Amino acid sequence: MQFRTLLILFVLHISSPTSSAKVTYCKGYYISLTGDSVACTFTIPTDRSINMPIYLELQKSVIATVESTQKKQRFKPKQLKKYAFTFDTLNIEFMSIPFGKKNEKIFAKRSVSGYLSIYEYYSENQVRPQYYGIGGGISTYNGVYVGGPNYANIGVYQNFLLQKQGELMVFIDGLNFKSEMSNYFTDAPEIAAKIKDGIYTKKLIKKIGEDYNLKYSK
Repeated sequence: MQFRTLLILFVLHISSPTSSAKVTYCKGYYISLTGDSVACTFTIPTDRSINMPIYLELQKSVIATVESTQKKQRFKPKQLKKYAFTFDTLNIEFMSIPFGKKNEKIFAKRSVSGYLSIYEYYSENQVRPQYYGIGGGISTYNGVYVGGPNYANIGVYQNFLLQKQGELMVFIDGLNFKSEMSNYFTDAPEIAAKIKDGIYTKKLIKKIGEDYNLKYSK
């Protein structure tokens, strides 16, 4: 029994997103709650197998060393408005936004800004957050989810939060990307068709948002 327990713990360890992590130091800045922009170097957890930031961890907190004072501090979402850094050639931006039934703040990676803003939300277990459904499989931002099964698959899953100016934020389940995202763009039939046909995929989420903002923003 003891050997079996140790084996299970070992499997969970090697399958966790941080088991193959390294650290990358990236230049950037953060915006404080008072609106001050502070230049700093971020300590970014990085998946060494693909050499990419571990976004799941960066949603929870980020470590920054202020350039002017060399003071190192870990910030949680309720302590900042945003932070941004350059990773290789990527300019990455995280915004502090309210999320979920309790409106608790998280850092969400912003892929698109404008009339339509798109954020990426990563979950370690594919369990749908608690939302109210508004039809077509789409779930709105504040409330309790009422439709579809609950997932409990272990892994890191990419989901999306979309918000048009003056409207509630909408959660898009990454496992149902094609159906939920195409249903969301009822006011943009050309974009919806490209999503249904598989021309626009999750990898092109930035292109989807930029296309919408260019052609359909009010």
